Amino acid sequence: MTDQNLPEPNRDWRSHDFWPSADVLEAIPVLYDTESVGERDKIVHLHYFAGGSDWWVVELDPFDRLALGYACLGDPQMAEWGYIPLDELAQMFLPPRPIIDEGTPGWTVFVAPIVVERDLHWTPRTAGEVIPYL
Repeated sequence: MTDQNLPEPNRDWRSHDFWPSADVLEAIPVLYDTESVGERDKIVHLHYFAGGSDWWVVELDPFDRLALGYACLGDPQMAEWGYIPLDELAQMFLPPRPIIDEGTPGWTVFVAPIVVERDLHWTPRTAGEVIPYL
């Protein structure tokens, strides 16, 4: 749990908090607050990533931890604005797994784990500046 009593699943694999500090969360507009703002002008407050996937957060319901943002799950042509259940994003985890190399007896290769991480060096900027697919 964080200082805001938010769940932190997979923190040991992530090695940092999924949730930012309370002051960062409080600075994010609540859902529908930026409805009149053009998509390129919306301020992206958080960025999460895993492998080739990215989630950019512009609004947040602090009680349900449901965000509005832009998601690209590896295919820019399928990227879109939508709701992001942050609790579910925090829980996403694919553990390391072995791949046995049939060509090299006795060798086992491990695929690295996949866990959603928060961009720790993120500074809020407009979506037009940071989302290359808009």
